[in-house]
Amino acid sequence: EDEVDESSPHIWHGGGMAASSHLAGCDPPQLAERFPIRKMTSSDGPCPICLEDYTSDDLVLTLPCFHTFHQDCASTWLKESSVCPTCVHDCRDGTGYPPF
Repeated sequence: EDEVDESSPHIWHGGGMAASSHLAGCDPPQLAERFPIRKMTSSDGPCPICLEDYTSDDLVLTLPCFHTFHQDCASTWLKESSVCPTCVHDCRDGTGYPPF
């Protein structure tokens, strides 16, 4: 199983072909496993999925488009859909910027 290397710039900053091939073909049920999980340290508002405020101990998952969600919320969402619930960026392409 592939692991996400958080230090790898092509995952987070739109690295084109290398980034695309890393997540291309990834089915939604496995998609949440591709992104880093960390503890929330500060909050600008509630989780966009469940609308609950973050607490300092919450585990959160950040997608390549830089939107952050509770880990459980994002995992559940990404089992059904490959797009960010905030900006509809397709998380399978591995780039860090939503298409416009």
